[in-house]
Amino acid sequence: MYYITQRSERIVRGNRHPIIIVLQGPGYNGKRVKRKITLDPLYACTAEEWDNEKAMYTKKLTGHRMFNTKLQDLRDKLDIIYSTVKSKYSSPTPDDFKKEYVLDISAGNVLMTSQAIEDMIESKLKARHPATAMSYTRSLEKWRKYLHQYHNGVDIALSNLNLRILNELTSFILDTATRGKGGLKNTMEDLRACYNLAVDYELIPYPKDGKTPFIKYDFKRTQADEPNKKQPLSREQWEVLKAYEPKNPAQDFCKDLFIFMVHCYGINLKDLMFITRDSIASGTDEDGASIEMVRYLRSKTNSHKKEKIDVVIDSVMRDIIDKYSKNSKYLMPIMGRMLGNHRRGTSEFQKSYSAMICGINSRLIHIAKAAGIDNRITLYTSRHTFATLLFTGGADLATISTALGHSTMVQTQSYLSKLDPLKVHKRIQGKL
Repeated sequence: MYYITQRSERIVRGNRHPIIIVLQGPGYNGKRVKRKITLDPLYACTAEEWDNEKAMYTKKLTGHRMFNTKLQDLRDKLDIIYSTVKSKYSSPTPDDFKKEYVLDISAGNVLMTSQAIEDMIESKLKARHPATAMSYTRSLEKWRKYLHQYHNGVDIALSNLNLRILNELTSFILDTATRGKGGLKNTMEDLRACYNLAVDYELIPYPKDGKTPFIKYDFKRTQADEPNKKQPLSREQWEVLKAYEPKNPAQDFCKDLFIFMVHCYGINLKDLMFITRDSIASGTDEDGASIEMVRYLRSKTNSHKKEKIDVVIDSVMRDIIDKYSKNSKYLMPIMGRMLGNHRRGTSEFQKSYSAMICGINSRLIHIAKAAGIDNRITLYTSRHTFATLLFTGGADLATISTALGHSTMVQTQSYLSKLDPLKVHKRIQGKL
């Protein structure tokens, strides 16, 4: 009367299709009918990851054994439901089976909030989105701490979330925050995503008044009081930073890393960390002088496409390369030394990467304070600093856009801070 398949008209992100239960049999009017039950999006996969003949996941899917075990548990449950349907109805139909399935799910498997977040973490890891999975992991930690303090550790059903609970959670996160708002925005958005997904897949009922608790919740409370603006360094601040004497080897490395990233056309750390010395190529410039270039593929935001970038190695970059790459195949000793040997794309790699970013940014902030620089320096500030230094130095917008690897000049303009009015006057003087 039923079978499990991966075919579905609904497509989840990444060309993945949900797993569905297809119910077939005679209806009340005697005609053959077909009904479908769509499983949780956690079970979604691509066509290559699913064996439709065996109705199970293939080895191409990460964690296929775990998901096949869950599917077997589902088949066992369906067999029990089928036996119940045959005993209750003389001529059971697919509609009877579906009704009994929904009753069984709602009676014995109330979706708890913690479980919904855990399922989302599993789903993101399976889809190879470790950074997003890490965000949900942090939200789960905050949720459990809230339950421990306000509800004696007893979990709350996802369908029972209401405005009072959300406001309690908000107060708890703000009270326990050690910096800023303690990740309140991410936590509330992650909870909302879990709730909306559960409603979409009919795992929990839609509110009778048509308004979820997150529609009523004031998300303005999650916004930072002082937005973290990516302020680039001015020419004067840049000279101060270069002249600063680090207090220890860790500060020395972070300063060199920041300076190298600025000279390397504002390169992203995720691109820099994988560049090896083999990426250095020799060539000649327009005057016939010999030069060295770093060639790499630049990752673009919200795109899987990568762009080829050539950066000419200047004397500052060469000194830093010689300083750190003697005992490493990489230009900068980030892989291995700072991230261990975790495989790229795994949750362990993402944890190490996040911790490394926090550590480097923390040292850069201390360097800025010690050097008397007002701006809050982070690794990403290097990219904005590169663009601003070129612009204030007289480079045209097209040159800066090409160096940054931008597809449009509109993107480049967002990187440039407003010029001082006196500098604007000096630039246009005598040109009108």
